Amino acid sequence: MNSIFFSSDRRSNPGKTFWTPFNGTHIPDLAQNLIFAGSLFVMNSSGQLKKRRFILTNSGLYYCSNAKSPPKKMCIISWKTLTIFTEENESRPRLGFSLSSGKISKDFYPVTSVKLQKWVRYLSTVAIATRLQDYYTIIQEAGKGSTATVFLALDRETQQKFAVKSVSKDNLLANKRALPALINEIEIMRVLSHPRLVKLHKIYEDDECVHLILDYMENGDLFGRVTRRGCFPEETALQFIKNLLEVLEYVHSKNIIHRDLKPENILMMDKENDTEFKIADFGLATLSSKDLTLRCGSPGYAAPELLWKNPYGVKVDIFSIGVILYVILTGRAAFYGRNVQEVLLNNRDCNINFYEKHWKNISVEAMNMVVKLTEKDPNLRYSASEALAHPWFLKKEAKKRTLKRASSNFVDPNLNYSPPYGHPNTPNFNNLSPPYGSPITLKQRLILGRKNVTKPINIDAAKEDSPRRVYKNRNLLINLRKLDPVDSRK
Repeated sequence: MNSIFFSSDRRSNPGKTFWTPFNGTHIPDLAQNLIFAGSLFVMNSSGQLKKRRFILTNSGLYYCSNAKSPPKKMCIISWKTLTIFTEENESRPRLGFSLSSGKISKDFYPVTSVKLQKWVRYLSTVAIATRLQDYYTIIQEAGKGSTATVFLALDRETQQKFAVKSVSKDNLLANKRALPALINEIEIMRVLSHPRLVKLHKIYEDDECVHLILDYMENGDLFGRVTRRGCFPEETALQFIKNLLEVLEYVHSKNIIHRDLKPENILMMDKENDTEFKIADFGLATLSSKDLTLRCGSPGYAAPELLWKNPYGVKVDIFSIGVILYVILTGRAAFYGRNVQEVLLNNRDCNINFYEKHWKNISVEAMNMVVKLTEKDPNLRYSASEALAHPWFLKKEAKKRTLKRASSNFVDPNLNYSPPYGHPNTPNFNNLSPPYGSPITLKQRLILGRKNVTKPINIDAAKEDSPRRVYKNRNLLINLRKLDPVDSRK
């Protein structure tokens, strides 16, 4: 099998040999990322098997002469193919595994078959494994997108459910952006580890597809939850946003930007609990840098500086959280227009409407939080840490909350409050904003530069790679296309 990740492995291991010399730069990896250590037999230059000690971290394999000696050499195995084999010899079959990339490979022989299974279990979380069907039973197709198909699968050993995202290698090779995007998504997800993030457990590759083993979320996404609920009580919204800011604070601490936070990418962990979730879909995530200007995201959730193609940073995610807070508090979209262009223009200019009808029973602290999270100027916008220190959260433990009428006539001087756009006495005040889950709103949420999908497709709401989702709300069938990156617009 020709691995599609060969070029990635060459960047990680630029030499022409399997091993590279160990040096001081590898010490932090050994100290912080140790996974497993044990003895294996390897073939020496004279063709004899010698017992050596190996240390596995979350990116590399280290070679030691014995248990007491420090590592002599190492290899980054993140993009190498893991294959199990059986060799026939005169006495008895010999079990082993190989790590390879192109013509460069190395064979290893565990002492027993039990040791082999243990090494393979740990190595498959780091390298690119093969023979998916030996370890997972495919139950059913959960959804299908333009580039990938998601299946519900069962781990043969633990009987645990997983989502298997299968990406065609033909599609990856046909689109020059597809493979780099997949590699970027894998690299980002390998770095992140948080209970509120969908986890990438393993990667498998065969002749036809690359398979990503992900958490299976069977309770739908935030969009479906808001569509059914209408909106969240303020106390529930407070806890939800607090959890969302905390996980985003962790993501940003890793210098990573999600760039596509929206209700469809927030998957619920429980059928009834509205505050437990996991963030999914890191296809647009990237490392933060000073020269980021790529126009991407989803209409109605993208930060203004991103839509203006200005340099941006981690605060584009904060803006998206502010829009999500608006949605779950009111059940309405923050940016409304008669078509996608109007939505994008209002989004770009940060024209957020605070209609009296929808905000009259919501506290001024919550309203001020929305204003602070959706500041048009990213220099004035909160960071995740600053948002978590907002008075709205500081009053969480109070037994009785005083809900104050949110109007332009009442301003709490302690909140550094700015009169919101859309109140009476502003040019565009009206009460015509449709519900967030209404057909009018959903019809606009299409991305530019994509062909319309006219035939409805029934897809599991837990699946994050769907081109369309189908929900029933008051006996009304609502079709919603998954929003693709706006950078596809010419």
